Amino acid sequence: MNGTEEMGPDKSNRPPPRSDEEKSMGQLFKELSRDALHLAAHEFGLTKRDISRKASDVFKISRLYTAGILIFYAGFIFVLAALVLELSKLIPTSLSAFLVGLAALVTGLIFIQVGSKRMREETHSPPKPVQILRDGRDRAD
Repeated sequence: MNGTEEMGPDKSNRPPPRSDEEKSMGQLFKELSRDALHLAAHEFGLTKRDISRKASDVFKISRLYTAGILIFYAGFIFVLAALVLELSKLIPTSLSAFLVGLAALVTGLIFIQVGSKRMREETHSPPKPVQILRDGRDRAD
């Protein structure tokens, strides 16, 4: 053969395909980025489905909670009415209604103030994971 090799269908000038160990860094990074994007998209889909399911559960629970609050409120009104009727045996009915209403207003305002104070404290503090990270960073300094 005159110094040239015969090239048939089995023989070519291309190098044999590389195994996984022999892939170039560029190919590895390309595959890694593709796989990372695929994984992120999959995780995003799972997170979206979980949030949707949890929102549905919260909505169902909140309906029960709201119904309970309304029934509780109706019961509270009847208790106040009974208190007015009992006090009206000792003092005029209009005065007993005024005193019971005033007591309910003051009690409600106290609850509102306490709840408002706790809400402000809660919204001004960072979420627990953020606070843990800050504490760890402060200790490292």
